[in-house]
Amino acid sequence: MGKAPDEPSSSGRPTSESRGALGILACLAACVPFLFNFVAWTASSYDRVQKLRRYGEDMSVATTSYLERREPTGSPAIKLSSIAAQRYGLGLQATMLKEEQQLGLRPWQFWRTLPVDSPVRPGPIVHRNNDDVGRAWLAELGFRLLGGVAPFLLLWLAALACVPVLGWMVWELAGAGHVVAGVVFAIACACSPFFVESMALPYSAFGFYLVGLLAIAAFAVFAIMRIPDARGFLLRALALGPLLAVCALCRDGILLALPGLLLAMMLGARRIVAVPAAAVSGPRWRRGLGLVLLGFVAAALPYALARSPTHHEIWTGVWEGLGDFDRTKGHVWSDAVAVKVLTDAGLDPGVPTAVEMFDRELSSPEKEAFFRRLVLEDVRSDPLWFLTILGKRVVATVTQDELLVLGGRSAPSEQARRGRGAPISPNQGRIRFFYHLVPSAASVG
Repeated sequence: MGKAPDEPSSSGRPTSESRGALGILACLAACVPFLFNFVAWTASSYDRVQKLRRYGEDMSVATTSYLERREPTGSPAIKLSSIAAQRYGLGLQATMLKEEQQLGLRPWQFWRTLPVDSPVRPGPIVHRNNDDVGRAWLAELGFRLLGGVAPFLLLWLAALACVPVLGWMVWELAGAGHVVAGVVFAIACACSPFFVESMALPYSAFGFYLVGLLAIAAFAVFAIMRIPDARGFLLRALALGPLLAVCALCRDGILLALPGLLLAMMLGARRIVAVPAAAVSGPRWRRGLGLVLLGFVAAALPYALARSPTHHEIWTGVWEGLGDFDRTKGHVWSDAVAVKVLTDAGLDPGVPTAVEMFDRELSSPEKEAFFRRLVLEDVRSDPLWFLTILGKRVVATVTQDELLVLGGRSAPSEQARRGRGAPISPNQGRIRFFYHLVPSAASVG
């Protein structure tokens, strides 16, 4: 289907077979540094994490789901926001910590399970309507495979998913004749504290966002750099689909990268149809469009089928995120301010002000529609304002100048205006907190 013949070995260039063997060796060699650094970090620098909310909540959901399969209580499901679920979570964390200390479990031993005498379960605990469910689902599946509750498996899920994807990236680059580039890329990822520590970030499942981006990049390398091959194009799209579905269930923000995947598919299909194919007739544009549609459906369908009714809210984050650059329309990167906007609009009647934002069911249709209306009203009333913010966002993303400022490497005038000790605009809220969850992308070590 449009595949170019392999180069003869007599030409002095490597054949497809030799490139494949070299790619496999490069994959193995390149993934070892990542695993080494990940294990070294978890063994030496990992803090006890059970007190972090998202880790404890995912463990509560995964543990009760696993134990309910073994010994059903018959009790109805309760949400994480309930008092009974919170009490169970605290008891579970205390029990696990005691067992880990007695058995000498280390965070890098993700396969080891606990003979945990779980606290009395109130029934199966389920996520709120505005939670991503994938990490708890994967942990519960892992418990079933391992035969028990493994307290540190949750921290390894993204890393275990990353290893084959990183190998895939190296293999595609090797197949395109860039073995050195592939190995250097993988080693650079392995030597990035940002990359390594993000994979086990208990604060959120952010590591799956990086895994999804890496998978899309690997597909793009094949589509744009390797020998045009329609069969290989579609097979890779089929393999990419379940992987993206897993990443999206754990971190639905990866769906924002789908336009980039679509662009890679369009460029790849254009290269494929440009190769003469005697057995295929019809306009090239029609063949190319068919390939893009088939590929995109193959990549997107698994998530559409597996999508959970509970997922992270969208429009609340968009409203808050505009505050990073907005200084005129009241957008603020702050959950507390978003809650005040909700309560002032009368959307949470009777809910005490002390209730945290994540217990307010922000993904409900009513609240999503409210923030969506606020955002679209501002955009329609002042399109230039919105385009200016988009332009600033592109520049900030491409240059990552915030890392230079926070790292003390920018000009003195910029340090005085935006450095660590300088006050930031109230609109930006706690943005700097997120820059310090893990080492910044500018760190090497």
